[in-house]
Amino acid sequence: MSFPIVEVKTKNQTILHGMLLDGHSKSILIFVHGTASNFYENYFMKFISESLMSKKISILLTNNSGSEVLKAYPPSVL
Repeated sequence: MSFPIVEVKTKNQTILHGMLLDGHSKSILIFVHGTASNFYENYFMKFISESLMSKKISILLTNNSGSEVLKAYPPSVL
């Protein structure tokens, strides 16, 4: 299964990444990650995506403007 990453530039010039897996149905799961996270480090989404795609359900995974905000801090602070 191919997992193509796409990017969108917001009005304030922030580049956000996402992925749409088209199951060719009217049903879709939209995944919004938690604060300061991103969709591609949530490894459980691989298994959920494979299961939903086998049922022909589409999945939209996106980052938001809080993506990776904690990576700006030194590791010793985390």
